[in-house]
Amino acid sequence: MPEPTVARHPTTLFTPPVRRNMLSATGESESEQAIVVEPFTVHALTGDERRDAESAAATATALALKGLLHRLDPHTYLAPTQADAPEALAIATVREIEERAFTRLAPKLRALAADDTRLARLLAPLGPAIDLRGASIGILRSPKMFNGQMPKRVTVTPSEPDAPSGPVVVRDGPAARFTRMDLVLRSVHCVDEANVARGADHMVLGGVLIGASGVTRVMPSRFLGRFQDDTHVSLGDSPFGQFSLRSTPEFPKVMHAVLQLVESDQDEATAARELTRAMSSISTVAVSALSSSATGAIAGALLGTLGAVGELFVSDAAFAPYGLRIRLEDELAFGPQGDSGPLRTGHIVGHGGAYRIGFRWVLNA
Repeated sequence: MPEPTVARHPTTLFTPPVRRNMLSATGESESEQAIVVEPFTVHALTGDERRDAESAAATATALALKGLLHRLDPHTYLAPTQADAPEALAIATVREIEERAFTRLAPKLRALAADDTRLARLLAPLGPAIDLRGASIGILRSPKMFNGQMPKRVTVTPSEPDAPSGPVVVRDGPAARFTRMDLVLRSVHCVDEANVARGADHMVLGGVLIGASGVTRVMPSRFLGRFQDDTHVSLGDSPFGQFSLRSTPEFPKVMHAVLQLVESDQDEATAARELTRAMSSISTVAVSALSSSATGAIAGALLGTLGAVGELFVSDAAFAPYGLRIRLEDELAFGPQGDSGPLRTGHIVGHGGAYRIGFRWVLNA
């Protein structure tokens, strides 16, 4: 499989907020009756794909912690002398976080540095020998990340480029009608407010899409609105990201999305930019630590790394990441109109709060 598409620097970091209205009674009923898409997790994987995802998540977690704590206190958390060492490359990735944003992260990182129990729990998958203070923490080199070059940032873009493989092959049927699949946001339901601040929750959504070929992209994050208990908000039909159906020549096609909700006390544009950069940094380390480009392994590694250290990369309150997996057997998987119909996530939880996001998969020419 091809390597994930990467770019040295992210481009658009913030999508302006979409128009939001309170759902009507009919809209609330549709939202409640939508089919629940249970979260994709690493437990859905088997064999080498699961082992790769779990190993990459453990490696990326340790390296991310090393990079963050070195920037916080470089005299205690030493840098290696070799520029191509895994630790040095992770430190360089974290160094790209803007100074103002990192200053806001510092209190969380100081608390973590003083919490030996939490650090031990985060590093447990790699065994008790990991010491973040040493110049080397004993991470084995990955054939993709640690090849003597700075890992390139995962692209920030809502659109997946077509691979040069040509049009989709549709067997025993007419020529392909559809060339892409859109993830379309429909609504947000605040089941329960988070217990992090007085007043309404200010919610920001970030995401990562993994195409059928393994191409991995960070979505520009967006402000969803202000929420109180049992608030239903309509997003209309708001495209969040696109998957190419031409990146691989044949069906079936398996694609993944990882959604990340954050409750923020910053202004909406700043919070969205910070989340986008955080998703880019975490994705860069996690994807690069994999030994393959299997789509499930990429999604599993991202979920594991985000779940472990995502909160440390944003100054706000991060919820648990939510994984989505879609398998298209053919281009008529959603019927001739190419529309999945109303779907919604299960509860996306964090900090005492719970949210559900309504969405649709839509095939387009």
